[in-house]
Amino acid sequence: TNADTAQILETSISGHASACTRIHALYAYFTLGYSARKVGRVLKKAPATVTGWIRQFKRGNHTQNRSNRPVSRKFGSEKRQWLVNFFKMKPVSYLEEAQAAYRQRFLENISISSVWRIIYENGLRWKVLVLQHVIL
Repeated sequence: TNADTAQILETSISGHASACTRIHALYAYFTLGYSARKVGRVLKKAPATVTGWIRQFKRGNHTQNRSNRPVSRKFGSEKRQWLVNFFKMKPVSYLEEAQAAYRQRFLENISISSVWRIIYENGLRWKVLVLQHVIL
């Protein structure tokens, strides 16, 4: 049904595997009746990983994933705002460029995924940044 498909899509958005991989795994398990082991073999994922996606889907815990946690605990508001401003001033910068500038400014490390999460949490998406650059 459309409701099931919507839930599968929502579940697939979070996590380290691509959304497409998670969608295929859930579809193969629930619709085609494949075992978690077979799904894992076909998608080159550990059966425990596939089982985790299935368990997460069944619990209705579709968007709760460690990669979606706010990064505010580790990086204070001043540092997060600095990154947001960096991308507002240089909208077509690579994440690695922001990472290097952050390291130089604050003399501490930050992962690429944390840079991405901070700008994402602040509503900055690639399309938004590119459109801002084109309009400027």
